[in-house]
Parts: sequence; C-alpha cells; structure tokens
Amino acid sequence: FSMIPFQNLVCGISHCNENSLEGIVFDEVDAWNSKIASGPMSWIDDYIGWLITPSLCCRLNPATNFTTLCPSDPSDPNYSPDCVPCLRDQSDFSMNGTRPIPEKFMQFLPIFLSQANCTDFCSVCSWCHQTNVILDHTKTNALYTRFM
Repeated sequence: FSMIPFQNLVCGISHCNENSLEGIVFDEVDAWNSKIASGPMSWIDDYIGWLITPSLCCRLNPATNFTTLCPSDPSDPNYSPDCVPCLRDQSDFSMNGTRPIPEKFMQFLPIFLSQANCTDFCSVCSWCHQTNVILDHTKTNALYTRFM
C-alpha cells in the first residue's frame, strides 16, 4: 500500500482510479436498487489525510528528538507550538504534494494505527482503523487490510 499505483486501486481521494474499490462501492451506494446502506470508510484515505495535513494531525515534537507525536489540540498540556509536520520537505511528497513517498508512508503508519485517544479529529480516524490493517512483524509492510 505504500506504492501509489496500489493506493490508487483502493482509495477514494483525489488522483485515485475512477474504478478503485472505494469508487465502485460509492457508485453502488448511489444506485437506485442498492442494498448498501452507506459509503465505505477507507483507512488509506484517512491515513493519507492525517499524514499530509501539515498544520493539523501528524506533527512531531522536537523536544523528544522527533520521536513522539504532538497533540493537535492547543489546550492539551503537552501541546507545543514548536512541533513540526511529519512530512517537512518537498522530497517527502509525490504526486504534487498529494501523497507521501513510500518510505514516509510506512514510517508513520504504525503510529497512526496505534493512536487510541479519540478526543479530536486527528485521532478519531486512526482509532477506527486499528484492526483494519495488519502489519508484518517489523511494521514495515501492510500484509492484510480490511475496508468497511
């Protein structure tokens, strides 16, 4: 899933294939005789949004040598205005800044999936997907995935 061609087969955000898994399900939801109650929840769309939105979600704390995430809520006592986006350089992005490069995709995926705090926008989406992605033992590859 770290490679963009594979992401495009399942995602529903911009630049995804028109006939992606999510696109097909959305088309079926809109069909007049559909038995599908609602559109899919895609962990990959939520993760990419979490990762590439620089001022909101994935931000690292320089006080911990960039090893821990900063809270996104300014009222949180651990919030720091010194936090920096997880993807800081243009070289961290591909597709005109709309997707992370494969290395960055996998670097932050375990962090995204391990968040359990559901108090803000940034953590709600990750908590919902904790069981939807199974990583290998080194946490460098997504082995299995489930889409809802």
